[in-house]
Amino acid sequence: MMSKMKLFLKQHGLVVLLVTLMLMILILSVVILVPRNHANLAVSVAPVDADVLINGQVYENGMFRNMAPGHYTAVISRNGFGSKTVEFDLKNGEVVHLNEYLTKPKLGFDYYETDKDSLLALREYLSSHEEDGELKVFLEDYDRKKSVKDILPLEYEDEVTGGFYLVDFREESPACKKSYCLAISTSDDVYNEPAFAALRAQEYNPEDYEIIDVSDRCD
Repeated sequence: MMSKMKLFLKQHGLVVLLVTLMLMILILSVVILVPRNHANLAVSVAPVDADVLINGQVYENGMFRNMAPGHYTAVISRNGFGSKTVEFDLKNGEVVHLNEYLTKPKLGFDYYETDKDSLLALREYLSSHEEDGELKVFLEDYDRKKSVKDILPLEYEDEVTGGFYLVDFREESPACKKSYCLAISTSDDVYNEPAFAALRAQEYNPEDYEIIDVSDRCD
C-alpha cells in the first residue's frame, strides 16, 4: 500500500502540489471575501441628547467599532426639533462619520447657545461641511459675542458726581439664559449709557447681548 502511494506521488507529485495550492488559494479567497465585522462608525450629532436610531438600534455620540459592513439608515430626532434621515454605507477597514445637527423650527440655532457639548458637535460638523453658510455665520457670531469676556470687567467712575458702573461677564446665573450675558451694576441708572458707550468703543454692540442684573448699586 505504501509503495503504491509513493509510486503515485512520484508519478503525479506536481499535479498533487498544484491541486493543493489551488485549494489553499480558494480557502484564502473565501476567508478574504466573506464580510467581517471590521467597519467603524463615528457618531457626532447635535443636540448630543438626540435619539440616533440606526437600523432599529439606538446609538449615542461616540465611536462604534467592529460593525457589520452594509447599507444603513439613521433617523435622528429630538422633541421640539426637526428630524433627519440619513443613509450611508459601512465598509470593512473604513471609518464613516455620521455628523448631523437638528434645529428648532423658527428658532434656528438659539438652543445651542447654552449647550457647550452640542456646540462642539456643531463645530465638528462644520469642519467637514464648510458650505453650510448658515451654521458658519452662527458660530462666528457666537464666538464674537463670547469674546467680550476678554475686555471685561469695564469700570468707570465720574470724578464730579461720584457715579460709577461695572460691566462684567456672567456665564452661570439663573437669570442668564445664554452663554454670554453681561451684568451691569450701577450707582445711578444714568450710568447705564456710559456702560454701553464703553462697549461700543471696544467695537461691541450692547444689543447683541442679554443684559442682566442691572441694579442701583455696585456689589
